[in-house]
Amino acid sequence: MSFSAEIVVRNGERGDAAGLSKVGARLFRQTYQGKMPSIDLESYVAEDFNLEQQLAELQDPNVTTLLVEKAGEIVGYAQVRQNPIPASTGLNVAIELWRIYLERSSQGLGIGKLLLSRAGEAVRSRSEDQVWLGVWERNLGAISFYEKHGFHIAGSQKFNIGAEVHNDLVMVGSAGAF
Repeated sequence: MSFSAEIVVRNGERGDAAGLSKVGARLFRQTYQGKMPSIDLESYVAEDFNLEQQLAELQDPNVTTLLVEKAGEIVGYAQVRQNPIPASTGLNVAIELWRIYLERSSQGLGIGKLLLSRAGEAVRSRSEDQVWLGVWERNLGAISFYEKHGFHIAGSQKFNIGAEVHNDLVMVGSAGAF
């Protein structure tokens, strides 16, 4: 890996709610700004990344939150949760890689691979060997990243953001492969 020892991946804790709320909102905007109506984007951010929601996620025993810190600042995170794959895939996968985001300035340095590896450990700690995720069909960079790490497309699902309905690809991977 081509990054320094100042990179730390750790489990999120209750006291991280404010930082996770801030970074989650910022990274979601960074990823999707200009790709959907601003009103829909901001509505989603306000609902899904507010302080109370992040605190609830950090305290939920069915969610594992991993934070990536660079020089003490959160630059990314991943969340793994107990959530069955959409039935339309015909598969039986119980764990979802719900969110994984990394600051653009930290991408391409191996940090995303490290975060994905730690997410794989979180999946395996739940005695599961497969994980699924939903990714917007237009997020080609993310799709490429997941395919590079052994995920394959198993179906699709609808994802609402505000008034818009988006199509997410459902991808499945082996937690031991990354």
